[in-house]
Amino acid sequence: MMEAALWAILLPYCLLLLWILVQYRRNALYCQQINKRSKTSYPNGCLSVVVAMRNEADNIEAFLNCMAQQTLAAAYWELCLVDDHSDDNSKQIAERWAKQHPQLSIKLFSLPPHMHGKKAALTYGIQQSRYDFICCTDADCQPTPQWLELMRSFQKKSGAAFIGGLVRLSPAQALIERLQNLEMIALVGIGAALLHRGIPGMCNGANLAFDKKAFWQVGGYEGNAHIPTGDDEFLLQKIARLPGAHVAFLNHPGAVVYTPPQSTWKAWIAQRKRWISKWKYHRTGMHKLLGAWVGILYLTWLTAAGLLLAGHYASTHFALQGCVKFSFEFVFLYALSKPHRHAVNLFDVLLLFFLYPFYAAYFVWVGSRTTSYEWKNRRMKV
Repeated sequence: MMEAALWAILLPYCLLLLWILVQYRRNALYCQQINKRSKTSYPNGCLSVVVAMRNEADNIEAFLNCMAQQTLAAAYWELCLVDDHSDDNSKQIAERWAKQHPQLSIKLFSLPPHMHGKKAALTYGIQQSRYDFICCTDADCQPTPQWLELMRSFQKKSGAAFIGGLVRLSPAQALIERLQNLEMIALVGIGAALLHRGIPGMCNGANLAFDKKAFWQVGGYEGNAHIPTGDDEFLLQKIARLPGAHVAFLNHPGAVVYTPPQSTWKAWIAQRKRWISKWKYHRTGMHKLLGAWVGILYLTWLTAAGLLLAGHYASTHFALQGCVKFSFEFVFLYALSKPHRHAVNLFDVLLLFFLYPFYAAYFVWVGSRTTSYEWKNRRMKV
């Protein structure tokens, strides 16, 4: 009975992975076709890059250096950098860098004392911005040189009111970093596939863009401003509900944003707590269905493993089911990573295969009980 139940959950899961791969590939081809239509060196119109910054003294200069290397001419963009009450000298570093690069339009702001948090900082930056197309990333990230050029060109040609983009972890060496890389590849792939179908599923605040008019039409972050995280997905869902609004995903190797992995298990757990804390606030049926499905899959898988150890589950069934699951997951991760030259290690995927059921179960349990967490030296309530 349990064997049949696991097959009934596992097979649709494998088919879903194949569907995601097909949609991801179609999205990549669509983006290539859009990119080939370009007839001018630079797209029409200008854009504003809005970035919230808090305690990024170790990263802000690398980020700014990446912005200085953008292939989109400096006359076509500005950077609005908003300091969210940093405890370090992030702002001083940014100010010094801006003075050394007067050819760039760098605007530095301090968030007013009565405001705090990333959403408040982004809202303030958008209020101060000059242009109608907004690109967002994080102050610890490193965008590729063509990021802004491709984003603006894609928006002009697709007409999208919201655009998600590729996020990859910076080159990973340690095991914990490689495991995070696999997880990031999967999450970004799922988000790309859903957005290609016009489904407002997942996106990452490290690489997104939207129309400023659409942002104000939906009230910005109003309605979820009290939630510390989710500045990306909640905004996506609100804009997607606008009549006639189109959401899309820019799947192009030249428009990747690299973000640093968490270097310790403690930091990784803290980040995942932050991510999972927003899940209960999702209102879409798709999010609830997907979360329930994945939860049931891993719960059933762990139950089957327990029954196997107790001698109440056929080992041949479990071995076959494990081979099927692992094969589909390996092909899934390999296919998503190959176009971007991110090698997937067979050992890492195998390790993730064994660890992820416990990982998922732990964070579902933690997420349902988390009422606060610490992030960037600030206690956040959820």
